[in-house]
Amino acid sequence: RAMPAKGTPAWHAAQKAQAGGKPQVDKTFGMKNKKGKAVQAKFHAQNGGADNAAQEKRRAEMKKAEQEAMNALLFQEAKKKNEKNKEKAKKEEKKKEEDKEPTEMLARIEWLKKRTTTRTPVTLDRLKAWIERKKAKKEAERLPQPGKAQGGPSS
Repeated sequence: RAMPAKGTPAWHAAQKAQAGGKPQVDKTFGMKNKKGKAVQAKFHAQNGGADNAAQEKRRAEMKKAEQEAMNALLFQEAKKKNEKNKEKAKKEEKKKEEDKEPTEMLARIEWLKKRTTTRTPVTLDRLKAWIERKKAKKEAERLPQPGKAQGGPSS
């Protein structure tokens, strides 16, 4: 027969009925924090001792779950890296097969343009602007700057 929830009026009534009208005395009161193996053994025996076994079982389950999670994480990462390397190798092989150097001049020029990786494409306008900047810089270096001292120290 199941006991009612602890602390409810029905539980208190059941406790009184078991003790024959007298409230049941907790014989383990104050023993929980006592030191000594004999006292602790007596306390656990009175409290059912199953509490310790349940804790050990929970600890073992937690440890096992933690180990499984760690293994899953480690092996998943290794698998990902391996897959990435395989994909990279396949792409390189595919590029090599597709990118055979053409023999015709126009096709070869286009092929070279496609393979060239520059940050800024060179156009005629940009080339002219760059040449003008270079000329202006040389001219500025050649002419003396006003406001700067040219000779030795003045006395």
